[in-house]
Amino acid sequence: MNTPLYMLHQLDDIPNNSLPNSYRFRLFRQKNDSETWAKIVTATGEFPDENKAIERFNNEFKPHPNEVPKRIIFLETSDGHAAGTATAWFGGNGIKKRLGVYIGLKSHQSFKVKNSGDR
Repeated sequence: MNTPLYMLHQLDDIPNNSLPNSYRFRLFRQKNDSETWAKIVTATGEFPDENKAIERFNNEFKPHPNEVPKRIIFLETSDGHAAGTATAWFGGNGIKKRLGVYIGLKSHQSFKVKNSGDR
């Protein structure tokens, strides 16, 4: 039996960390970004293969084309290689209101970026 766990956090004291000069953030806006997202989350071990990741993307994110560009970002190197992704989504699982869900920063192991916030 899966029992959802909901956590509430006070977000007043979030540390302000800057990116190294060799990285930048960019929004989810390019033609193949769903495939880029799938490659990153598969490389982190969240999915057994990219097809499963694409299936999740298509089921959870694709039905909300206006939300995806606002809620999925990429961490990329200064030369344009996607190194990681972070998602701020919404959930609810039967609850009447939307809940914010931070899915976490996922990064390729070949880049020196820590994975955080795995759900």
